[in-house]
Amino acid sequence: MALTATVALASPATANPTFGSITGTLTTSTGTPATGVRVTLLDTNHFHRGEVGLNSQGQFTFPQVRAGVYKVSFTNSAYQVQWAYQQRSFDTAAEITVTAGAATVVNDSLLAPGTITGRVTDSDGVPQAGIWASASGPDGSVGGSTDIDGRYTLSLLPGEYRVELLLGSGFSQWIPQQEQQHNAQVFTVSPGGTVVADDTVAPTGSIAGRVVDASGQPAANVYVSSRSITSGGGAVAWTDDNGDYQIPRLFPGNYKLRFQLPTGATQWGHGKLADDQADTFSVAVGNQTTVNETLLATGAIAGRFVDQDGAGIGNAEVTAYDNYNNSVYAMTDETGAYRFDDLIVGDYKVSFVDPTSGRRQYAYGVGNSEDAAIILVQANITTTVDDTLLTGGALRVTATDSVTGAPLTKFCALLDGPSYGHECTTNSEILFDGIGAGRYFVYLQPDESSLYMHNDAQATVTANATTDVAVPVQLGGAITATVNARATGAPVAGVCVAIVAAGTARLPDGEPYCSDGTGQLDIKPLPPGDYHMFVRPRQSTGFGAQWVGANGGTGAASSAKRITVTAGATTAAPAVLLDPAGAITGVVRGADNTPLADVGVALSSIHPGVGGDFPYTDQNGRYTVTGLGPYAWPLFFMDEEHARQWSGGTANRMVAKKIQVTSGATATYDIKLKTGTVITGSIRDRAGQPVPDAYLLAHSALTQDIIGIKWESGDTYEMRVLAPELVKVRAIAYVDDQQVDFWYDNGTDFASARTIAVPAQGRTLDLVVPIN
Repeated sequence: MALTATVALASPATANPTFGSITGTLTTSTGTPATGVRVTLLDTNHFHRGEVGLNSQGQFTFPQVRAGVYKVSFTNSAYQVQWAYQQRSFDTAAEITVTAGAATVVNDSLLAPGTITGRVTDSDGVPQAGIWASASGPDGSVGGSTDIDGRYTLSLLPGEYRVELLLGSGFSQWIPQQEQQHNAQVFTVSPGGTVVADDTVAPTGSIAGRVVDASGQPAANVYVSSRSITSGGGAVAWTDDNGDYQIPRLFPGNYKLRFQLPTGATQWGHGKLADDQADTFSVAVGNQTTVNETLLATGAIAGRFVDQDGAGIGNAEVTAYDNYNNSVYAMTDETGAYRFDDLIVGDYKVSFVDPTSGRRQYAYGVGNSEDAAIILVQANITTTVDDTLLTGGALRVTATDSVTGAPLTKFCALLDGPSYGHECTTNSEILFDGIGAGRYFVYLQPDESSLYMHNDAQATVTANATTDVAVPVQLGGAITATVNARATGAPVAGVCVAIVAAGTARLPDGEPYCSDGTGQLDIKPLPPGDYHMFVRPRQSTGFGAQWVGANGGTGAASSAKRITVTAGATTAAPAVLLDPAGAITGVVRGADNTPLADVGVALSSIHPGVGGDFPYTDQNGRYTVTGLGPYAWPLFFMDEEHARQWSGGTANRMVAKKIQVTSGATATYDIKLKTGTVITGSIRDRAGQPVPDAYLLAHSALTQDIIGIKWESGDTYEMRVLAPELVKVRAIAYVDDQQVDFWYDNGTDFASARTIAVPAQGRTLDLVVPIN
């Protein structure tokens, strides 16, 4: 039984008045002293403040802890973590207060483990021995191998898990017979309980072939990897002495193949240098697809890296990379010499890292990759690339108020460029000395106790000189609020909040601000402006998400309370009043009425790579959104073959159908998605050259929601949207290692972008990237 009291005991009068201590005893679930557990101390900002082990009696001590509030975790030999007291997350862990001059006692007992057990067989019922079963849960994974009878058993702390079966050659499936983790069955492990998770090896196909070099001779030890176009998964193989390989198991679908030489040089089938140029190969259940590959012609680069006196620099890292970011590495010997063999013919850049100073430079004698020389590698020829270590310089960083120009005394700066650095000051300036010459990004973070916003700047450092850069920073404001259970008024800890610009509803990737043990929220700094608050009580069991309204929660951002932040001031937001959660479930069908798998169902329009915490439909088209407050919620549906759309089949969030959620119950909402129409066109630079790599985003001109999205990897694009609709189009293009973010037509942001009317029959829209 856990002792869940935190007791502060008086320490001797000689104790340090700034520090206290934490001591305690950890027992097993049966009451015996725990062993083999690491005890970790973190502050409430997740910073690591110490780690100790247990003695033979299960006791631990942190002898000198600065007065403040902390959390304590216990990590077992399987690297599973629980928190005081008997909690499974940082957010729900008890806050341990350390008082100066006192010893705080934290006694706890380990949660009783549960078990997942199962048997793995093939389609004929034959047990599969030696299969690694891995259960992924709240704090990573725990695994074990199947025995001769195909059985495995995993001991796990209580929680929810999905089980992956690793079947060899990099191929795996999730129980039951699923290619992707989000479609896997969730197994709930309770203390002392046992859950059965059997599975049969999924029906698969295979890929096999032969790899030869440019002269037709077998290429041995080539690493061959496959990647599914839809899921990103796959499997791997190596060629034998005859150049033959086989990838024995692959889920049915379309794949691209990557071939990597032992030296690291890489190409894609057939004879392509980049993923987006690669051919696709179809795999069917029970069939073997033959993919033979001829390696492209190769040459070599060799040379020396020397100091200003001409002496060789040993142990320097040298990198050669092509236009497609394929890289190979080497180290210089004691004479400064290096060599790259088997480089695929083409253009390369070469960089050198000095082992003493850590400075990076590029051939020939420049600090930034944009200025590097293009090195042509030709077939069967060694190209010589020598370089000399650049002399260092210095960069002095200061910070000023962007309005008054007054200097800031306390801040930190992160340096990114030919050299890297991170320093903090309380004396108005930071000097980075002995850094490489070249261009830098300077990221400045004011002292966390202030309301100043972080900012960045650029600077160019010259050899044998000191460059000054003053970074202006904006004075922001703050929001405070309290989080309470509506029914009881009790404060709730661990409730996390996202701040969203008023008038929009796109949620960020996570909610970074969380309530403390008293239910208090302190959100700072924020740029002056108007905001909405979105609350997700991820770890506060039983409570539902909400947009914060004037007198309680709501399911629609349009009904949320507008909170105004003023520079240098703290704004009190409405109290966050939590209600018990409910859920929404349903089936998503396509325009042809077929159930759709892998459709994302979200509470907001999702930007690529951001806001990814949402469920997908399973193989039967069913989804379930849990943890919702008892309000009326619109849902956003995302499928590659249909236009992005809100519930009710609309691109306009303001008129979307809202599904009423009831506490403790599950509402049902089915939808048949609309196909929509397409915006199509070309994307080129100012010189008229195609730009093959770009994200295209269609924003609703009314709500700013992202209602169309397309990753473009060719000369033209097609982006599906619902129509008729008014949109603004944004593109994020990648040209020669540069990211260019722009809006149509010559816009710099949403407000200045041109509004485009998209009729039901679609529209052609050619885009010009503002770069040559």
